[in-house]
Amino acid sequence: MDLNIVRLRQVLKLYNDPPH
Repeated sequence: MDLNIVRLRQVLKLYNDPPH
């Protein structure tokens, strides 16, 4: 697995679920 993919996934997850 590419670490870049994991990073992007984490970032996208944060964007999709921003902390309220």
